[in-house]
Amino acid sequence: MRTVRSGSIVCGKSREQILRGDPVLKPCLCKRSRVDYLGAMSTVQEIEAAIPRLTRAEIEELRTWIDAFLEDQLELTDEVKAKLDQSRREIAAGNYTTRQPK
Repeated sequence: MRTVRSGSIVCGKSREQILRGDPVLKPCLCKRSRVDYLGAMSTVQEIEAAIPRLTRAEIEELRTWIDAFLEDQLELTDEVKAKLDQSRREIAAGNYTTRQPK
């Protein structure tokens, strides 16, 4: 599915779909439909030089992509995984409390 909107597509999803929280596929900035005018970039300096040529909407799209990319790079430590497993067992056993907002 592609939304025609001056190249504002990330992995076949419009910016609105991404901001709305629709599932995003693996980050793929290289597949952006507007990458043609930027050309291939291999260094941070080239990327920094290209960013001012983007529209505000394209910069926001880039930021969304970078946020998703960085989040995908996070790894759970064994300690965090163990705590999550323990929490799931406690919830399954009914050992939890809920709080009501004030």
